[in-house]
This record gives sequence, C-alpha cells and structure tokens, in this order.
Amino acid sequence: MRCDIQDWFIASSLTKNIAPEQENFISKRLATQTESLGNNTEALKQFEKSVINGELKSIAKATVDKHNVECFAGIARTSIKLGDIQRGFNIAR
Repeated sequence: MRCDIQDWFIASSLTKNIAPEQENFISKRLATQTESLGNNTEALKQFEKSVINGELKSIAKATVDKHNVECFAGIARTSIKLGDIQRGFNIAR
C-alpha cells in the first residue's frame, strides 16, 4: 500500500521485514522519482543499490533482467547528468 501512495522510504523499511525480495524493486521506483525531482546524486545511489546481483528464486528471470536493464539505464542517465560521461556511455553500450 505504501508503494501505491509513493511513500518509498516507509515502503522500503517495511519491505525489509515483510518481503525482502521486493526491496530492489522499491529502490528502483524511489530512484526514478528522485531522478525526476532533479536529485541525480541520490538517484544514482538508489539505481546502483537496486541492481539485482544473483538470482531471486521467487521472481522470474525475465522480470529480474528487465529490472536490471532499467537500473543500468538509470545509472547511465544519471552518470551523464552528473558529468561522468565516459561511465554513462560505457554502461549504455
């Protein structure tokens, strides 16, 4: 419910106890909102935190792959906006 009202900080703290496999997905949604508000430094941190390393057995591989592509796209965008153009282009490739 906290995700529906975009209360990402409370949703993130709740998910640690209730559904830890959803934490990365909530972090990505927070990163997207933070980026849209213009706070690219914080958005970059959230996108990096959101990348799923390894497998989540309860979530389909296609869903994890799509999630990671969106995270890397966010990392590339925010890196370029923050002036780290080389990193942004390397990730975008």
